[in-house]
Amino acid sequence: MDEKTRPQRQPPGHPVGDPSRSIQGSVEGPKRHKETKECLSPWFPASVGFGCSFSPDHRLLAVGSVENTVDVYDMSGGPSLNRLVYCSNIPAFILQLDFSADSGYIQVSTGAYKRLVFEVPSGKVLSDQTSIDRITWATWTSILGDEVLGIWPRNADKADVICACVSHAGLNMVSGDDFGLVKLFDFPCSEKFAKHKRYLGHSPHVTNIRFSHDDKYVISTGGDDC
Repeated sequence: MDEKTRPQRQPPGHPVGDPSRSIQGSVEGPKRHKETKECLSPWFPASVGFGCSFSPDHRLLAVGSVENTVDVYDMSGGPSLNRLVYCSNIPAFILQLDFSADSGYIQVSTGAYKRLVFEVPSGKVLSDQTSIDRITWATWTSILGDEVLGIWPRNADKADVICACVSHAGLNMVSGDDFGLVKLFDFPCSEKFAKHKRYLGHSPHVTNIRFSHDDKYVISTGGDDC
């Protein structure tokens, strides 16, 4: 496996495994994220409504906006967050956000099903594919990219695969889809229609999915299960 592709295993204090510092929201459009916006409203303006991601160094917080931007906040100053930059020219709402292992880049998956990579803190788009291929990602939740091509089934509509997550060890990947299925793949998953195991646990679509900090469990949420 390419070490540049595999997400690094995170130390125990990483925000992904620390509920007190983690804000994770699935992204399917403004209507399904009213609750997320209400939870964030004490800290962020009303324009915030989509996924959030902490940098591995615990210094930065990237927040997707309904204005099709990603706001990057400096958390080192305490409770008062300072916005460093916002990443703009994003063609649609934000699906997923991931930081690189060195906290210097953010990959953004959009509702236009386009994957973008931004430099931090400049907010500039990184367009050189060779440079992108060299980036080691701290997490991978994107449903887009050659590394995850195999999670898309035959004759799939764009909205059929909703969420994904690579294990902390970088060996496996899970996806959630519009049919309530949770699927387990090897990672990277670059071959079309890759072999997988599938599990039925939700009556409607799967809104989000994550591995536990030790990769022993997978936690998924459904749209209307409650």
